[in-house]
Amino acid sequence: MDLVVLLNSLISLTVFTVTVHGQCKYPTHRTNPDFQEAKRRLEPLMGLSAATQVTTLDNQYSYSIGICRQTDVIMERFSQETFVGAMQTELLKDKRQYNIGQYNQSELMAGKNWVMLEYAGGDLYSPHHCNGSSRRTIIMFLCDPDKTDKALNLRLVAENSDKETNCYYLFETEHSVICSPENLLIRGLSPGSIVVIIFCTLFGTYLIVGILYMRFMKRAKGLEQIPNYSFWKDFGNLQAVSST
Repeated sequence: MDLVVLLNSLISLTVFTVTVHGQCKYPTHRTNPDFQEAKRRLEPLMGLSAATQVTTLDNQYSYSIGICRQTDVIMERFSQETFVGAMQTELLKDKRQYNIGQYNQSELMAGKNWVMLEYAGGDLYSPHHCNGSSRRTIIMFLCDPDKTDKALNLRLVAENSDKETNCYYLFETEHSVICSPENLLIRGLSPGSIVVIIFCTLFGTYLIVGILYMRFMKRAKGLEQIPNYSFWKDFGNLQAVSST
């Protein structure tokens, strides 16, 4: 009897932990470097939430999104916490709520300056929309080096429900953590610094290649290995004369 009580307690604790920490689950889990890099870049945003409203010709909708967690707005038809990571609510007319994606059915991919998080397994469309398939949500995180706070500015880009299959809600937001390290490095340099770096790189390449050529092809020794040595020698003498 004590063992049964202990097992029930462990199960309850596990459910509570998953719900609170809201870790995304990836049914087609991959361990390749690109997938791991996408997870690393999304990690600082996990646990955040965002919301937006959209007005159409005949209705108004609010959308609530949780980043690898449950939405802030709990769906009224559920008496307990679920894996709903994206929800649509009608603000006029019938005021219905729709589960449009669950974070326990996630997909993740990334490019140089973007990360795409997808939630599948939402409520079914009606038979005359998308062949009655389940709703899914795609959240595009774009690079914005200036966006460093934790308030996500969410925008609904499209609700693609006029296809027979692969219908989706597409949202967009920006943050600096999505930017690749190269993007942040280049942005942090002034134009003058970039010119200096390019010049030093080109000059260094010229010097190294020139020395190798003079040493192995011309059999030059000592200072004669410097490419165009006579020019640089005369240039140095001219600088010395002009300074006196």
